[in-house]
Amino acid sequence: LFNTVFDVPVAFVCARLVDILDSQGHKKGEEYTFLPDLGDALEFVYNAAGFALNRSPFFEALKAEPLKFLHRRPKVKEWLVAQRLKGRRLLLVSNSDVDFAEFVMQVSLGEEWRSLFDLSVFFARKGRGFFELPPEETPFITLPNYPDPHNVPIKLGMATNSTGGKLNERGEAAVKVLLNGCYVQGHYSLISEEILGCAAERAVYFGDHITSDIVVTRKRSPWHAFAIIEEANSNFFSSSSPSSAVGVADDNIEWVAEGEGVGSLWGSFFRCT
Repeated sequence: LFNTVFDVPVAFVCARLVDILDSQGHKKGEEYTFLPDLGDALEFVYNAAGFALNRSPFFEALKAEPLKFLHRRPKVKEWLVAQRLKGRRLLLVSNSDVDFAEFVMQVSLGEEWRSLFDLSVFFARKGRGFFELPPEETPFITLPNYPDPHNVPIKLGMATNSTGGKLNERGEAAVKVLLNGCYVQGHYSLISEEILGCAAERAVYFGDHITSDIVVTRKRSPWHAFAIIEEANSNFFSSSSPSSAVGVADDNIEWVAEGEGVGSLWGSFFRCT
């Protein structure tokens, strides 16, 4: 249940609910029945439609004070620019829908963030469609209202373009995936080597979700997978040369960066499977 960053507060909520129910006479050994209600609450708070409908306290808090919850990432931007200067193709593949992804990327990398990528894919369903389903069942879908037809930057926090068109509105299935295009859904195998800039076996995927980013990528595609583990740079880890770049080789998970994982205090972030 708690396997994404979005879920981190939920573990605390569950613990508090258990405490409250215990204080009200819940008998030891009896099953707690609050999970279905909690699931409904999560669906309400995190439902992607909530961004445009202005009915989600999560999205509304983000839009009201973006820098309270999101970091600007100038060093990441510099690194991306450096990769492009070396002739490497860069793709963004996000599970977020268009409006929310545009908001986060604008805050993190600036209004011109799309110029950093050669292809942008939203609502990719990486743990279900992008890597898992047959490609004919999950084609790339065009976006008639995104980017803005008049090349006007999307106003921060808006779910529509300069003409009032909804950013998330779907068009037709793409006949061909184009360089510098923006799409929703899709399948990794439909991205040509022309767009990747290399053979599929040489493509490298970076993600921060262990299952839907790292394990699925490595098991279902020829792409190499690397985990972004921000906690690896924490003072909790005592390795003399910590690194947050971790690779997945074959069916086992292992460290490929210099040093001994994330340090001696916690041991490896991963366990071989």
